[in-house]
Amino acid sequence: MELRQEIKQRLRTARSWPGLIEELEKEVEQIEGKEQKAAKLFELGELCEDLFLRKDRAMVHYQAAFKLSPQDARALERARQIYREMGNLDMVSTLLGLELKVTTDEKQRALIEGRWGVTLLDLGKRDAALPHLETAAEARPDDRELSDALAAASYDKEDWLGEVERLQTQAEKSDSGLAARIWLRVARIYRLEGVTDDAYVGALGHVVQNEPQQEQANFLLEGALGAAKRWDDIVKLHEKRIYAAADERDQAELCRTFASMWALRWNDVDRSAAFYRQALEKYYGDGFSQGAQFPGHLAAFSFLREIDGQKFKEKAEWQKLLQLADLGMRAGLSDDEQAILATQAAVISWKEMKDEERARGYFDRVQKINPESVELHAFMSAHDMVAGDKPSVQQKASALMAALGGEAVPANGHGIKPEKHEAKIEPVHAEPEPKV
Repeated sequence: MELRQEIKQRLRTARSWPGLIEELEKEVEQIEGKEQKAAKLFELGELCEDLFLRKDRAMVHYQAAFKLSPQDARALERARQIYREMGNLDMVSTLLGLELKVTTDEKQRALIEGRWGVTLLDLGKRDAALPHLETAAEARPDDRELSDALAAASYDKEDWLGEVERLQTQAEKSDSGLAARIWLRVARIYRLEGVTDDAYVGALGHVVQNEPQQEQANFLLEGALGAAKRWDDIVKLHEKRIYAAADERDQAELCRTFASMWALRWNDVDRSAAFYRQALEKYYGDGFSQGAQFPGHLAAFSFLREIDGQKFKEKAEWQKLLQLADLGMRAGLSDDEQAILATQAAVISWKEMKDEERARGYFDRVQKINPESVELHAFMSAHDMVAGDKPSVQQKASALMAALGGEAVPANGHGIKPEKHEAKIEPVHAEPEPKV
């Protein structure tokens, strides 16, 4: 059985998702052989990252996988992506250097050289970036991103202001695609000259005005705005990108990316939750049918329940979360996913809203898929029911007292802790022992 599907089935009965992660970690520890264990550690890292939204745990497993199998660069690549999401370009650069050491395929090496050169360029390290960009451009002459980066790094330092003025004039006469490329070149020249004030931010702003989804410019602009603590401006930037997306599939995936970014890069749980809510609305809406990918949507729902639940005081507020669950259960999810989502909705209805009838409706769905559900049997026991019973008048009258006095169910239904995204992994050092 494919591991992801197996995990979803195990989540049906898991009272604690972090507890399940610990079980999986113990199982991996029992594996004999370095290569086999490294492969499972990498797979567990992917699950922690994608399914559980626990990138802090994922980083630990990628680190262990690479330590056991230093010739397998996959763990380095995934760790590098997390560090970039955190905005830590220094660590991105370090990991690219390690990747280059363990990679033998010439095409892949050229790709890594290019990424390393661009990263160094955006760190303001022109002299270090140039040889990597030149090597990559020679192997990939048709790569427009590389040629643009190399052009930016090759500017005339003696007349950089004049070059900036000439480029700005050229951009004003160009179509949006070319103008975006020229403005990004201008921004990079500013960065290399140590200019990171309004001129730099303005140049990046021109890029995204012309090309709203230009990834590199958005990343740099987010970093500049974050350094100035202009959080509302970053939210506006993200909202514009969502509005400009082609369909709900793209919108859902952008919202998911922004939610993770707000938690990882700026440790802002509330804004992270706001974008996870939008991600789920888009994904459970038309995004799912349009092919959107959101493996961690169940963890995201639980995250919302934990974060928003701390602020909810009225039934109407919980109702909004249940509407989101209802949308999800109409989206065509798998049986395992429906059972897990319905369980969370049932516990919210029962424990938070004190609505026995609504809880029973959700538990009926759970019972058809997962009749052994612990939460289902706790509900039936609290209301003196067996499967298939209709509640009596007396049972209805005592529902509130039973809900208040019954055995406590974890606050998020499955014990999922809201992701703090505090990935405090020590920086990688190439010597004496390479680590992620």
